[in-house]
Amino acid sequence: MLPLLLNFLLGQTTPAMPPPEEVVQPQEVRPLPGQLDTVPMFNSNSPELVLEEGILLSTFPPDGKKVPTAHLNFPFRGRFDVFAHHVAKAEPPENLRPLYLGIILYNPGSELVKVNILQAASYLSQPDAPFIELPSFSQNILGKVFAGPGDRAMSDILRGKRQEIFPAQIEIPPGQSRMLLNLPIPVQGLTPPLNGRSTLIRLWSNGTVYAASLAMFARVNPDGSERGLRQPVRVASPTGEAGTPTNEEIISCTILTTAANELLQPIHERMPVILEPQDYDLWLDSQVQTPQTLQQLLRPYPAPAMTAYPVSTLVNNSRHNSSECIMPLSQKNAPANQLN
Repeated sequence: MLPLLLNFLLGQTTPAMPPPEEVVQPQEVRPLPGQLDTVPMFNSNSPELVLEEGILLSTFPPDGKKVPTAHLNFPFRGRFDVFAHHVAKAEPPENLRPLYLGIILYNPGSELVKVNILQAASYLSQPDAPFIELPSFSQNILGKVFAGPGDRAMSDILRGKRQEIFPAQIEIPPGQSRMLLNLPIPVQGLTPPLNGRSTLIRLWSNGTVYAASLAMFARVNPDGSERGLRQPVRVASPTGEAGTPTNEEIISCTILTTAANELLQPIHERMPVILEPQDYDLWLDSQVQTPQTLQQLLRPYPAPAMTAYPVSTLVNNSRHNSSECIMPLSQKNAPANQLN
């Protein structure tokens, strides 16, 4: 019986594992049939989390800029793309004003530039395109499957779409800029108060343009409504060289005024002459020598295109040069001598 038991135990012993060996399976590596294109991309993504106002990315020339090294001096012409992804966060938590993201295009030349918006899409993380888990493979015939605003924006672009908020074309007069994008990133009502926006635009320009992305927290009007970035206006002012009593040459600027419109009449009887965009070329044309032609431009600016609100008396001192000078001041909380 004992020899039989020993034979049985020996038969149940686990055999020794063979030493590991390397198995090589040769495969052919083939290049993809396409290649990277040469279309330049304006890529505004740093910082991703925007906590302060200012210029996020600029391809403008550095000449005359406060921080020249912050401007890339890269002109766009023909086909180019714009991508922007930024996140807004309530910081501090009670600051629930939306962050406005703007992108401007500037025409440095002497002729009108037309920029065609071929495809364009811009979405918020909430509520447009929240980040959700998706299966590893999903049919997306209708473009309804996406996770995140960048995913949804790219899906629209690949389908040749242009959202209705974008025009088909932007015209930029010589020496002027136009807003390509001006949209908010709201955080109010979100837990946590955090939100993001992704934008992708395909463009074609018949002339040279520079681009810049900007961030600004919404300003609050006296009636409680909010406003974001605005298209700059131009004030009529003759400029030139003048002489001092000591024959010292200086550069001078005079702001022309006209009768106040109905919005400003309760504040003052006069207001600066603000030119309409279609009048810029006429005003700057040095060949125009007849006063009657220019006199018609010295009219009050339309009141519906303006907003008035009280500000601090800081604005009365030219040594104050900060955004605090134009911050709205609550009418009911401010002393009478603090309103302008």
